[in-house]
Amino acid sequence: MPMNFSAKRKWTIVGFVAAITFLTPFASTILAPAIGFLAEDFSGNGEADLTMASFPISIYLLGYAVGPLFLSPLSEIYGRHIVLSSANAFFCVWLIGCALAPSLNALIVFRFLTGVGGSGCLTIGGGIIADIIPVHQRGRAITIWMLGPLIGPTIGPLIGAFVAQDIGWRWTGWIVLAASVPMVVAIAILSQETNARVLIQRKTDRLRIELNRPDLRSVYVDANAAPQSKSMVLARGLTRPLKMLFLSPLLFSLSLYIAFCYGPEQFTRSNEMFGLSHYPEDNNHFFRSDGRIPTWEEYYIGPVHGETPTVYTNAHLEGIEGSSVYPQEKQISVNSGECVRFQFSKLCEHWTSERHGLGKPPLLLLSIGGRDGRKKEMVPMDMDGYWWWLDVNAIDLGAPGEGLSIFMVTKFDGKDGRGLSKEEFLAKRGRVGMAFAGIIKWDLI
Repeated sequence: MPMNFSAKRKWTIVGFVAAITFLTPFASTILAPAIGFLAEDFSGNGEADLTMASFPISIYLLGYAVGPLFLSPLSEIYGRHIVLSSANAFFCVWLIGCALAPSLNALIVFRFLTGVGGSGCLTIGGGIIADIIPVHQRGRAITIWMLGPLIGPTIGPLIGAFVAQDIGWRWTGWIVLAASVPMVVAIAILSQETNARVLIQRKTDRLRIELNRPDLRSVYVDANAAPQSKSMVLARGLTRPLKMLFLSPLLFSLSLYIAFCYGPEQFTRSNEMFGLSHYPEDNNHFFRSDGRIPTWEEYYIGPVHGETPTVYTNAHLEGIEGSSVYPQEKQISVNSGECVRFQFSKLCEHWTSERHGLGKPPLLLLSIGGRDGRKKEMVPMDMDGYWWWLDVNAIDLGAPGEGLSIFMVTKFDGKDGRGLSKEEFLAKRGRVGMAFAGIIKWDLI
């Protein structure tokens, strides 16, 4: 019986079931950041509407809702192992369809079928754990199993944004498929039937034939109850979840709560839709330096409405707080007619380079190009022990298209540049050799 499996075998089964239970919710959201690419890719078919392009994301969840209605009763009739393995294989087959979808309508259908197959592990996984894990260990197993639905939908958009942008949205399907196939094969080969009711019924059917005893019945069958046909079990499985959902206030409230938790707006929005809602009027922030629209992940990582400046490792080594860097946008306009303040702070007021074994603090310089980029100059920044700052007229920063960087002096007149004062630098500038290391970089527009 399943409860008699060795501990190693039990936890191996739990591990594989938990892995596939992570991948199917992961597949539900990995395509979300690619909505704009879908609209662009299928524009030749007249299907370029962003609303329609977002439909493959939500239709997957509809498959999640439909699948358990018949997968659960089927597992009670034919056993958990065959139904789960079939659902997993079904999931993988339609992942291939999603990756090769010739049209948006086909992708919608394929995503729905993928969701139906992917719901198998969520529907049957809990039953498998209950079949093989004793009650006093079941909490740990359930926790491992439920990490998938918790983490999968969150990681999906994070990876999907980079995949869709760098190698194409179709690779979201191939990546999930490559990760799923080993898990599906392992479950099909290493696992076996765990439903005690099905196992005893199979044994009873075999003994009826071997012993010629048609009166034998399974211990799980009530002799006084009317016999249940397979169609009756299936019909009961189809109607029971709907009755529980609408007739139990607790379940309905919990389902409504999970619906809001499972579908944060940023998980199902394309980069284009997110960009249009956050910075529709300022095109300087709308596009990144590579021409793409910033994702919501980039928006949240940076405290600004656009791409952040490049902060090099040297800045962190010198105790500079990256989130305090100002200007906060990577692109700076030279035609704003304003005075631009460059400033940033240390990680905390107690941080010192001497305490961290670096020696005296270095002098920081802003390298500007001058008006129209005709007069390059290194301007030292002021520092009060916690903040660095410098004010420069925007028109004096350089020409559009140039880079604007802050450097630290590493060598001065052949010696270590640490501890160099602003006055000493200005007095010997242009007359001695110097070496620099980059700290922060902006782009001029």
